Amino acid sequence: MTSNKMKRRLAGGQTLLLATLLLGSATSCFDDSYDLKKDIDMTINVGGEHLAFPVGSTEKITLDKIIEIEEGDDLQTDANGAYHLLKSGEIDDITTDVKTITVKATDTKIDPIEVANSTDFSGGKLTTETSNTKSKPIETSADDIDEAVKEIYSLTTSTPIKIILEKGGEMNLAELDATVTIQFSPVMQVEGADENNRITFPLNERDLSEGSYEHEVNLTGFVFGDGNKGNGKVIGEDHRIDISEEVTVTVDAKVTVSSVQAGDELTLTPTIHIEDMTITEASGIVEPSLDESTSSMELNNLPDFLENEETQLDITNPIFTFHAYNPLDIDVEITGTLSGMKNGTLINGSEVQIGGENTERIILHPGDNTISLSRLGNGGPEESQNIKVEDLNNLIQTIPDKVNVTIQPTVICDDYFSIKLGSTYTVDCNYDIDVPLSFGSGLNIVYEETIDDLGGDMEDFDVYEAVLTASVDNTIPLAMELTNDNVEVLDGAGQKIESVTVSVTGDIKAGDGTEQPVNSQLDINLKTTEKGVLNRLDAIRLKITAKSGTTTDKQLYESQWIQLKDIKLKLPKGVTVDMN
Repeated sequence: MTSNKMKRRLAGGQTLLLATLLLGSATSCFDDSYDLKKDIDMTINVGGEHLAFPVGSTEKITLDKIIEIEEGDDLQTDANGAYHLLKSGEIDDITTDVKTITVKATDTKIDPIEVANSTDFSGGKLTTETSNTKSKPIETSADDIDEAVKEIYSLTTSTPIKIILEKGGEMNLAELDATVTIQFSPVMQVEGADENNRITFPLNERDLSEGSYEHEVNLTGFVFGDGNKGNGKVIGEDHRIDISEEVTVTVDAKVTVSSVQAGDELTLTPTIHIEDMTITEASGIVEPSLDESTSSMELNNLPDFLENEETQLDITNPIFTFHAYNPLDIDVEITGTLSGMKNGTLINGSEVQIGGENTERIILHPGDNTISLSRLGNGGPEESQNIKVEDLNNLIQTIPDKVNVTIQPTVICDDYFSIKLGSTYTVDCNYDIDVPLSFGSGLNIVYEETIDDLGGDMEDFDVYEAVLTASVDNTIPLAMELTNDNVEVLDGAGQKIESVTVSVTGDIKAGDGTEQPVNSQLDINLKTTEKGVLNRLDAIRLKITAKSGTTTDKQLYESQWIQLKDIKLKLPKGVTVDMN
């Protein structure tokens, strides 16, 4: 835009200058014996230090014109026009499971219980009442217990217990009115048992008509210890447990016989039969192994100034937010590493350690969790756990094209908790990156721009020195610097013109974050000692470095602007016109 205006101004200046020269020659007197081309030097210098061509002013250039963003770009603006680097995505699922425990089947045959014998009917009586008891331990075991299980408080199952009573002895039984009581150990949880873990059921002569009777109850689980850590079944290196729990069978009976003979008796032999017990849930100290998760998130479609390898960002408070669902009934601690990659190579110094001893502990409580990592330890969503990561800017100081995320979750089992066995638990996790473009003092942004199509501005003059001057108004809270080395003068073929010396005077001061612009003066001086060099000028390539300077922690908004005013092309040594 500036180049075209410059052309129009210079073209007008040339016309005026040439017309003046031609008019002067037409009205003068001269001797036609002179050959003007041979005998008179027709080279004329015009202007001197006061020769300047006004170019004009640019429009206010707002940031939305400098930073062009499209739908789908990772750089976007919020409802207030503030620039944010935004990225969302999924992190690979983290899964775990604890394999099923099987408690082996067992048959516990208890010694016969005497219900009645012939001596109970002395004196010719035909009815007697008795109460007798026998006990024996129920013994079983479980092998190949998952390494995650360190101590068992309880096991949950649903397995039938069959209580088989076999009739023994010879007795002319007329009537039996009995109650059978099974006293289980407190460790064995039996459905329908009373507060003392006993079950009772009636028994009569008809129940024994086939020689035996079977009663069934349901075993719902085992409970070891008193619920305090360390009092349960501790799992050793053999990964097994042995169970030996006493069971007592009592028969209270009223027996009536039709006749009795010496040596007659009635016995009941109990057998406690339990099939293989599949354990569906365990409670205790369980530390399931959660696999390490490695994911990557790509940053793309960014403005050139962010992707430039020389750009160094110093973001006041970048925020990386993770949303995770913990399906376990216990806390999970997260440690991990974030690192930046560019062109397939790890960016030196970009690794950031999170969790553990590096930052505040990162804990996923059971259920939904929102964890926000930020440089200041604040700014995450309202429901989030804010974690301060002071060196988080290292990850994005050089904007990566890919961020690698490695997460190592660990179950924190300080107390008993329950876990379903044989089920897969999945820790779902996704992320939101929000990098508001609000800069600290260490910022360094490099933006490259080329002003071209300048070839017609001075091609008809011999110029040895030119100065482009501008008054700059800036509301963008970034100071901008243009050094001598960052200005390249190019010819029509795009090659650098080496014999031009560049000298830049002045910087573009940063805006203060308000709508009131801050003014600066900028001069770009071009000099040469060789004739015709500046005539070859076609383009100027600028590498502008933007720095936050003294204005820090100011947010960038798309409405902030910069304007070049009172632009002039000054020719302090004038121009030389060759009339030969």
